[in-house]
Amino acid sequence: MPSSLDPESRPDSAPGPDDAGQPINAAAVAVAVPPARLWIWALGAGLASGLGAWLMGEGLLVAYHDELFPRSGAFPPPEVGLAVIATKTLVATLTFAALGALLGHALGVAGGGARRCAGAAGWAGLTGLIVGGVAGGAAALGLLPIYFANQNPLDDSLLLPLLTHAGVASAAGVAGGLALGLGIRGSVGRTLGGGLLGAVGGAILYELVGALAFPSGRTGEPLSATPVTRLFFFLAVALLTAMGAVWMARTPAPRSRSVPPTA
Repeated sequence: MPSSLDPESRPDSAPGPDDAGQPINAAAVAVAVPPARLWIWALGAGLASGLGAWLMGEGLLVAYHDELFPRSGAFPPPEVGLAVIATKTLVATLTFAALGALLGHALGVAGGGARRCAGAAGWAGLTGLIVGGVAGGAAALGLLPIYFANQNPLDDSLLLPLLTHAGVASAAGVAGGLALGLGIRGSVGRTLGGGLLGAVGGAILYELVGALAFPSGRTGEPLSATPVTRLFFFLAVALLTAMGAVWMARTPAPRSRSVPPTA
């Protein structure tokens, strides 16, 4: 009797026996989501979350402008410099927490939306929102004090900025990959790893292009000096996270077969 299910909505990802009659590990089966639809949803989510995080960061920079740029003369006392660093840490932490929360939420909704399942979109989006916000804020709180304690304005090395940006980007990438995997009900480990690799790749791309194309943008700082370079960072991390997570979700894993017991 022919099935009434649409080919796109058939539960092809359910575990079952393969052609040889051996059971297949459920995590090794490719997700039953049309690739084009998943790419569109995920890239749209990456674009929206990157723009959203940028707008929130710009709003925070406006709100804390007087604390970031105090009128203290050419030679400010040490306590003024410490207060500026504390404000920079606060603004950057809130901004990176927003990036993680928005990226996790958007990719979770994208995964469920690509499956046309509102329940999965809501659950995965909420999980990504919480995990991303906590992870992004925690990574920033752990890394930014190290950055400000070791930064040297005369040092042109990209190592410290790269480690800082890659660290906060990794937190957002993990949350985004996790949420996408939950949304599509695929292998969460694979999408999480893809999101992590994509986020690190976005941070590397930002550092290299920023140093070459925007030499006066101070791209080595946690939040760079111009709106354009800040937008570039958020979009690079968000879009490459989405691409990495989808790529790993769509790449079939090797099948694992059960080995019959020997006599």
